[in-house]
Amino acid sequence: MQRSPTTSSGGPQDSFEAGRPSLLGTAKALLRPEGSERWRVKLPFSLSNRPSADPQGGLFASAGDGTLRRFDPETGKALWTFKHEGGAGHMTDPAFTEDGKVLVVADMRRVFVLDRETGQTEHEVALDLSTLSPPASGPNGTLVLFGGDGMFDKDWSIYAVDPKVKPKKRLMDRLLAPITLIPRHGTVHQWEVKVNSQPGMLPIPMTPKGDLHRLVNLPNGLISATTGDSEVIAVNPADGQPAWRRELPGQGFYDPVPVGEDQVMVARSERLFFLDARSGETLREQPVDNVLFSQPTSDGAGNVFFFTGLDKLHVLRPDGRSWTAQGKFETRYSPVEDAHGNLFVVKEGALYSLNAETGEENFRLTCPGEVRSAPALLADGSLAIKVGSSQREDLVALQNPIQAAMGEENQGAAVQESVAWVRIGGVQVKRRG
Repeated sequence: MQRSPTTSSGGPQDSFEAGRPSLLGTAKALLRPEGSERWRVKLPFSLSNRPSADPQGGLFASAGDGTLRRFDPETGKALWTFKHEGGAGHMTDPAFTEDGKVLVVADMRRVFVLDRETGQTEHEVALDLSTLSPPASGPNGTLVLFGGDGMFDKDWSIYAVDPKVKPKKRLMDRLLAPITLIPRHGTVHQWEVKVNSQPGMLPIPMTPKGDLHRLVNLPNGLISATTGDSEVIAVNPADGQPAWRRELPGQGFYDPVPVGEDQVMVARSERLFFLDARSGETLREQPVDNVLFSQPTSDGAGNVFFFTGLDKLHVLRPDGRSWTAQGKFETRYSPVEDAHGNLFVVKEGALYSLNAETGEENFRLTCPGEVRSAPALLADGSLAIKVGSSQREDLVALQNPIQAAMGEENQGAAVQESVAWVRIGGVQVKRRG
C-alpha cells in the first residue's frame, strides 16, 4: 500500500508544492544560509562527480581536471591532491578498501591504489580495457574491474587484476606500440568473464555518481553488475565464476542495489525485480507507475528509494507502509539516508530532510548557490554537497541540525519539549518517537 505523507493532524502535507517548511516546526534560523553552512571551498574548476566519504570519515572529491582531493571534513582544507603525470581526462569517484586504501581510475586506462593519509601512489596498473567506473576490491588485494576495448565494442568483461603483478607484454605488442593509437600493456588478468554490452554504444546510462557500469559488492561476498542486453550477473571475486546470471525484461540498465542481507534489487524502466542474492531467483516484482528517473538506492533496513517521472519520490518499506511524495525534485540526484532516519533529497536548489518512515519534512538546509549533487554523509553527521552553477561549483559542508541538537543535549543544554517539536539548546527540530 502506498500513501501520501501526512502531518500529525492527519491532513495531507503540502510543503513540497508550497515550498514552505513543515508546520511541525523548523527553526527559522535553519532556513538562512548562516544557519547551516559550516565551510565552503572555492575551487578553480568544476567537480565532475559528487563528493564521497570513506568508512573512516574522510571526505574526497574527484574533479573535471583529472584530480582527486582529500579534504578535512572539519575545516574544508585540502589535505592532499592526486593527479597522475600526463593525465588530464576522466577521473572516477574513489572506491575504498577495508584496509584503508583509495582506488581510482584515471583516463579510463589506469588504476591507482593510493595511501589514504598521504595520497601517494602505492600501485599503478595500466589497463588494456577501457573502464569508466572505480574498481571493486577483491580478495588478497586484487581489484575487480568492468571494461571493454572501446565504445563500439559489444564484448566487455568483468575481470580481476593484481596490482603487485608486473605486466607481460608480447613481442608483437612491443613492435606495434609506436603506431597504435591505444597501446597494449600486457596486464595479467587473474580471471575474466565475458559479458555483453548494448551493441553500438556504452553499456548503461550515467549513474548519479557520474560513472558507468558500477560493480556492486553484495553482503554475501559476491560482486554484481548490470551488463547490458537486459543481463545482470553476480560473480565470485576469488575466481570469477558466475554465481548466477539473469536476463530481465524491460529497458533501463540501472546498477544492482543490495536490499538487506539476502536480496538484490534490479530496476528496469517500469518494474523493479527483487532477486535472491545467492541464486538470482526472482522473489517478487514491483510495478512502477511511471518511467524510472534515477538510480534507486537502499538502506540497511531494506527500504528502497527512487524517483519516477519528473516529480515523484517513492519509498518502498519492507513492513508495507510505503509512501510517495510529489514535488519539484531534482530527480538526477538519488535520495540518501543517514543513520538517524533523515532522507535527503534536492528540491528547487535546496537540500531537504524527510522522515524516512512517514515522508514528513524534518528541515531544509539552504546556502548561496544551487545544490548540484546528492550529499556525502560525514562521520560527525554533517553533509558535503556541490553548489554553484554551470560556470562554477564549490564544495560546501552543511551542519545537520538534528546532529547539532543531539550534541548540545549531550553537553547539558536545556531541553524544552512539546507535542510537535523539541528544542535542545538553540536548535529546534521535529520531535521523534
